[in-house]
Amino acid sequence: MSEYLVVRLAGDSQHVSWVVLSEQGHRLNQTLTGSLAMAANQAAHRKVFLLVPGLDAVTTRVKLPVKRRSRIEKMLPYTLEDSVAEDVGSLLFAAGPSRDDGEIPVAIVARDLIDAWLADCAEAGLNVDAVFVDVQGVPDTPGYLTLLLENHKVYGRLPGQEAFVFDSIPLEELFGVLDTDSESSAALNNVLIYGDHAACARRENELKRLRERVSTMDVNVLSDGLLPRLAATLITQPGCNLLQGPYRVKSDWAELARPWRAPALLILALIIVAGIVQAGNNLRLSRQDQALASVLETSCQEAFAVNRLPACEAEIRQRLALTDAAENIAGQHTFLDTLLAVARARDNQTVLQALTFRDGVSSLRVIAPDVPSLDRFAQSLGNGGRYTVNIQSANPGADGIEGRLQIAVQNP
Repeated sequence: MSEYLVVRLAGDSQHVSWVVLSEQGHRLNQTLTGSLAMAANQAAHRKVFLLVPGLDAVTTRVKLPVKRRSRIEKMLPYTLEDSVAEDVGSLLFAAGPSRDDGEIPVAIVARDLIDAWLADCAEAGLNVDAVFVDVQGVPDTPGYLTLLLENHKVYGRLPGQEAFVFDSIPLEELFGVLDTDSESSAALNNVLIYGDHAACARRENELKRLRERVSTMDVNVLSDGLLPRLAATLITQPGCNLLQGPYRVKSDWAELARPWRAPALLILALIIVAGIVQAGNNLRLSRQDQALASVLETSCQEAFAVNRLPACEAEIRQRLALTDAAENIAGQHTFLDTLLAVARARDNQTVLQALTFRDGVSSLRVIAPDVPSLDRFAQSLGNGGRYTVNIQSANPGADGIEGRLQIAVQNP
């Protein structure tokens, strides 16, 4: 089972937090804090996700008429250049997985920030497999506005929309901002809140006023902070991986192939040996085929006065067809003779229920008044010496004795 080390940056490389989760998003240890170098000690044999501050990024969605990822990456800067104030050349536009409605989530981050984050990780010896904006770890809860409270920040997501983060904003003011969207008004009546102890205590009065405003509100205090909740969402529903374009991880194929070099050479040697053996078998079979063809040509010359195999085969098929036809006619005569013998041996009290014929053997099912009558019927059939009659069963029934007989032709 795969394990994930999720490291979250706070401000600098000496103050980070990390947690280990399973591939299903289940936490495997407590949230720890320290430096990037300390987190790197936990990275062995695990996939590493780096979460960067959501306040340093812009998240949005866009719909494009192309599906190839390379084309999407090229079109994003020109499509969203009016949405940012900086020069698009200084920004990275990272696309996430396409959604069912055709829209593509996008995270926009300054390239110098990504360079600094990756440089800190490299200095600490931490090789990351993916970099996500932490705000994209806010879960999407159908029918609910989801809020995550941490220090002075408020992370949130409306159903089916991109996540957001605000710093030092009162909850009443946040609801005023969100209420401007008519499509969001229904979800604002149902609120699901996660927060650490400090944030929930700091906003206790705001939460009380909010509870009076909404229909339902569920508050969950997270003893380990927001990281496990954010990480679990990004493992099961990955957001926009910032390692795109010039930051895409390049595979070291030579290093990856090194452990497989010896097995690959062994397999190649086995394939070569198998090919040589197969070629030898083919040569031997070819020679045997030529010798057999020569013998057949000689036999055809002696039997049919032709030495060409196709002509010999045609002659054999013709003679077999005539033999089969003769056998079929003989079989038809045998069946008719058997049917005539049954008709002659049967008296008025013996009822014939079924008769089958195959390969010169007939099977009868009859109803006789009693066992002696059935026996006389069998003896009458066999008196001529042409048929061998066996009574296979004789069972009492509602109309008499139900008998099964087998009639074999002795002299067809």
